[in-house]
Amino acid sequence: MSAKHVYATSDTMLSDGTPTRRGELWLADDPLVQQYPQAFTDDPEAAGLVRRSGPAPSSPSASAVETATAAPGERRTRTPRA
Repeated sequence: MSAKHVYATSDTMLSDGTPTRRGELWLADDPLVQQYPQAFTDDPEAAGLVRRSGPAPSSPSASAVETATAAPGERRTRTPRA
């Protein structure tokens, strides 16, 4: 893992007896992180650790995106400015 920090992906007890809690922040170079990389992630969003009350800002809804060019056979109309 190339990140400085990683997040525990679940509440679990590692085989050496160390508990981890989902979302807990760990240093990426920690010996336990190196020994159990499957128990950690450097992308908290992909692991479902980030909560949002709405859609992500980087993903606008498809209906909000306007097409700049007309499709074949489509006629564009202009609305006169007042």
